Amino acid sequence: MASKFAEFLSLSALAAEPIEARCTILLQSCSDVLSTAIRALHLQNALAFSNLDTERVAWAIAYNVNPSSTVPLEADVPAHRCSSYRDHFPAETPWSVIWSKLVKVQNENDDGSMLLRELLLSVACEQRQSWQPPDAAPLDRESANLALEFVYTNNRAKVVGAVWRNFGARIGDPNAIADEAWSRVFCDYWSSEARRRFLGLSRISTLVSQVARFVAIDIVRDDDDPDHREHDFEYVMESLGIESGLEDELAAKELRSRIDLCMQELAARQRIVAEMLWFKELNARQTARALGISEAAVSQHVGKARDRLRNCLEKYGFRVGGYGRGPMIQ
Repeated sequence: MASKFAEFLSLSALAAEPIEARCTILLQSCSDVLSTAIRALHLQNALAFSNLDTERVAWAIAYNVNPSSTVPLEADVPAHRCSSYRDHFPAETPWSVIWSKLVKVQNENDDGSMLLRELLLSVACEQRQSWQPPDAAPLDRESANLALEFVYTNNRAKVVGAVWRNFGARIGDPNAIADEAWSRVFCDYWSSEARRRFLGLSRISTLVSQVARFVAIDIVRDDDDPDHREHDFEYVMESLGIESGLEDELAAKELRSRIDLCMQELAARQRIVAEMLWFKELNARQTARALGISEAAVSQHVGKARDRLRNCLEKYGFRVGGYGRGPMIQ
């Protein structure tokens, strides 16, 4: 097996190998490139990317070649969610063609980065331990959270911009749509119960923007509930200690707008937890399970989110439940 190098194999031949052998083959062919890309991320934020090493990334790529031969699929996972390189390329495509796509320098925004970097960023956000090499050290959850914050901060504006370009104001606040998309992508790709791995064939911002598009289309088609977040805002206001039913509709609209703005200022993990609890109506146990954290941690995150929202609303002149100096919200 040591004499086999990935560049000389077709996708089908590589997929036919056990994942351990695939990982070894890929390391023989691309460890230098992986090491260079990982070092570049470490220079940007060593702690956020401390979970990354060449073996872990090679294992992720090996998994993407043919996931069905590595981890049995749960019965409730739809087939279309089992995406792999085999779903995107003909079986006899030389692996060198796929690898060339991953390492080709992109021209978007003239940043000179490769799609391989996007794949590395995704692996750094992962919290599913069973996807890692058997002999790898346990994932550092704090580092994964920092990686998520890094990815979110650097891509959020692109997603919001894509929503606005495609839908304008027809679907309400583009920031809310973007947040819903980030929440879905986290659950599908990065949480401890994720069912898909990012292939690195596009940018992460492109993936989240596509999900945001589906979210927006659902809202446009929902003729029965045009004010799709109205009930959700009632729940948020109750959680913040704000009495609902403002008599002045303009004041109520202004408050909802300010809550949306304040949500944008939360840290990524706080926003995801708040989105799940307040806008997806999951309970603390469901949220903890999806994120791979304890219920106590969920409580801490939502508590911090609640405090920051209250402080933010004070900044805009509202006084929430006795907080702040602005007009009391009744």
